[in-house]
Amino acid sequence: MRRTSVLLAFAGLVFLYFSARGSTFPVTAIGQITPMMNYAVVRVNGTVERPAYIARENGQVDYLSFSLRDNSGRARITAYGTVARTLEKDSLTPVKGDRVDVTGSLRVAVDGRIKIYLRSADRLVKKENE
Repeated sequence: MRRTSVLLAFAGLVFLYFSARGSTFPVTAIGQITPMMNYAVVRVNGTVERPAYIARENGQVDYLSFSLRDNSGRARITAYGTVARTLEKDSLTPVKGDRVDVTGSLRVAVDGRIKIYLRSADRLVKKENE
């Protein structure tokens, strides 16, 4: 009985893992983001307003950041460390006018500014301009 319950628990965890990997987050309009959503994972689509700012330390990319706008508002998208280096190395750094789909961790500042932190380079997808 113990072995069976451990086996079923493990199988449940494996099922949850693969279910979560295959799921996508719904797109959220930037203007609909509220402080109550702080620390959530969100997905937004929009247009890059300016080329990404890339900060380097000792000749290596430390972080990159850019402003993203949709029809309802603006958010700052930021990636640090390995994620930022991967984006630059793979030529995925967004430039002004690029349409992108971003999924990341949300932070709403006290003053209401919205920041989304990329935790993985594959969570930034450039879309074809429509």
